[in-house]
Amino acid sequence: MASFKSWYSYNSFSHHVRNKYRYRFDSETKLFLETVKKTAGNKVKHFAKGECLYRAQEGCDNELEFIEDINDHIEHEKPYCMERMLPNPEYSYEGRANPKGIAVLYVATHYHTAICEMRPWKNKVYTVARMDLNRDIKVIDCTRSGGRRLYFSTEENPEPKPRAMNRIVWSWINSAFSEPASRHNSSTDYVPTQILAEVFRSEGYDGILYSSNFDTKGDNLALFDKSCVTPIFGKVVNITKAEVDYEEISGPHASTKYM
Repeated sequence: MASFKSWYSYNSFSHHVRNKYRYRFDSETKLFLETVKKTAGNKVKHFAKGECLYRAQEGCDNELEFIEDINDHIEHEKPYCMERMLPNPEYSYEGRANPKGIAVLYVATHYHTAICEMRPWKNKVYTVARMDLNRDIKVIDCTRSGGRRLYFSTEENPEPKPRAMNRIVWSWINSAFSEPASRHNSSTDYVPTQILAEVFRSEGYDGILYSSNFDTKGDNLALFDKSCVTPIFGKVVNITKAEVDYEEISGPHASTKYM
């Protein structure tokens, strides 16, 4: 079976394309990308025509409604138009699966996940659109490998066995796509996953399914062709509560003076 050279292969690839050569690949990078292609076959997931996906955007439109009883207009919120909920290449920023100027449609498989991916806070307003697939699609499912896995090398076993090796490397790929993105991130942070996205796209896949770091109810899906969905309707939601769970990881000598 095809196998990566090392459990650390994704990290080596990421470092190379971010810090050395962006558009000219050395033999190690070429080998990594070829192994990605060969091992991607068992990561395929199919979505059927008619399945529902969801996309959230910050804000909404407003409209005036005339109320006859008070003889005046009242302003109220309404969802963005559905055209507004689809990506426009002119306004496409750097993303995990796209460079600036190339539109990729980022959606979620669950309504709640789409909202959580916006990193909402109390009283913030969002438009959430339901979008139905208008054809069958096949995507690379990075979620099958789960969260980031580590391997502790020993003299007897410097590398895991091939099957375990592939699971580890694909878990790092999943984590790379899932890592929260911001417009303030350096554009080089996106380069490794953008290259992988272009590889998947060139191999004929319709998108990439990857885990959400903000919600467990659904996953995220980056679709290369926005025309494979039909926007159905939108709703305006107001965030009534935002919760944060955490655990302390400070050492025993950390100061508690201000706690």
